[in-house]
Amino acid sequence: MEEMKRLRNDDVESTERNQSSNLRLNNVFSVSSSSSEQKEYSNISFRQCFRDVKGAYQTVHDIIANDDNNIASLIKIGESYLKSKNPNDGHDLIVLKITGGNNNTPSPKPIFFIMSGLHARELAPVELSLQFAEKIVSLYGVDPDATTIIDNTEIHFLFHANPDGRIHVENEPFWAIPRRKNMNFEANIDGSDYCGYFAYYSEAGVDLNRNFPFMWPSNYGSSIQPCDWEFRGQEPGSEPEVKAVVEYVTSLFPERVAPGIITTEEDIVVRDDDKVSSLFFDLHSYGDLLIHPYVYQNRAPGHSNGFAALSNKFKTFKSYKLAGGGSDNFLYEASGTSMDWAYSALGMASFTFEIGQMFYEGCQRFKNKILPDNLPLLFYAAKVARAPFEFVRGPDVVSLSVPFGDGTYDRSQSLFVDARVSVRPGQHLQSVQIYFDEYPYDDGASSGNTMMKGEGVDTVAEMFWIEVFMSDFELGRHIFHVQATDTDGFVGPITSQFFTII
Repeated sequence: MEEMKRLRNDDVESTERNQSSNLRLNNVFSVSSSSSEQKEYSNISFRQCFRDVKGAYQTVHDIIANDDNNIASLIKIGESYLKSKNPNDGHDLIVLKITGGNNNTPSPKPIFFIMSGLHARELAPVELSLQFAEKIVSLYGVDPDATTIIDNTEIHFLFHANPDGRIHVENEPFWAIPRRKNMNFEANIDGSDYCGYFAYYSEAGVDLNRNFPFMWPSNYGSSIQPCDWEFRGQEPGSEPEVKAVVEYVTSLFPERVAPGIITTEEDIVVRDDDKVSSLFFDLHSYGDLLIHPYVYQNRAPGHSNGFAALSNKFKTFKSYKLAGGGSDNFLYEASGTSMDWAYSALGMASFTFEIGQMFYEGCQRFKNKILPDNLPLLFYAAKVARAPFEFVRGPDVVSLSVPFGDGTYDRSQSLFVDARVSVRPGQHLQSVQIYFDEYPYDDGASSGNTMMKGEGVDTVAEMFWIEVFMSDFELGRHIFHVQATDTDGFVGPITSQFFTII
């Protein structure tokens, strides 16, 4: 095996670096091949491009039923408010868990938790997360990056966090006031959903995204009035939907001790010097906004550099307006949010996405803009979930190929690997490593084979190649992973490729 050699240096702008690093993801997640178009599911009558609750739950069951690779499982994490009161009403809250069989990865695997539908009237986020789940499952064993992600990461989807409220939206006429909250009317004096004849900006129920046990109670961005849209409930975590999310996500981190309720800044668990791992996405609509903690007040998080780097990377996929805590575009205060809770209690890199331009997003815009902009973003997020604030600041392996052949070889041949690695202006490339048939973070993994080391390359894009002798490998399919490191010690995301020995 020879050390990788540099082939050429392209003097390109940093914007090209971002575009080239996203190109493969855009191709892999082409909307034209979305599996949701291959089968008809029941949908919302006034927005037929969006599956209704029944269709979404059927999709999950179909993914499980067709799972020949044993990568999908269904987990009941709790019950909706209505079902908690009457077992014949309401819905189970179900999570679709996707992960593969790499048992060498240190336990627990990094977590990517994606929640949608917390606010009932926001239609696009649920469909987006459904199509992402369908797509990444379909790519397992076919696309090397998707296979690597699934084998070494746990992706947890809670498609409908407020199914009772969504059913209400689906059954109401299109012109009705779009419901935001859950169906708990107990705080109203008469226990009904009546909030006044002319109360257009009011509704009964609890705003689930003001009920998480973080900075509750607080008058910043939440209300004690039951008919206000931002009514926070009568107790922190009082709603069964919120309780289910808190208990389930906390259970994914058995080594971390999360507090019951965070009411003061002294109770915040995550500290500036803690290493943040795993991702928590709460998908909402609308406004084309990307928000990170904190929002209980306009305060920058402890890991502000990491959040800024990851936000700016996400923005290269979709031109979101960045509106996180401490930013110039900060919108408004909101206490008791899922995002602030996940970061502060569990140390997850948490984000709220405000997708699209309306609650009842138009089908053409959803298909032509929201899907192609956001599916590659979600895939990239899954790629960096192990160490999101580190990987996003490391060099990107933007392409990986075997140029002299189709990826199939006999044992008398040599495998030539081309890898294109990019760095930001001012960033210096320290090393590039390749790992054959072992994941870099497996227990007992080697240090890999050096492809480039110690040259301090500071150009925006570099291409390298390496020759590998096939006589060293058994017959069958193999995989290799490439990862680059800069001179500051930041390691970039892993990019993978298959090859086969016949």
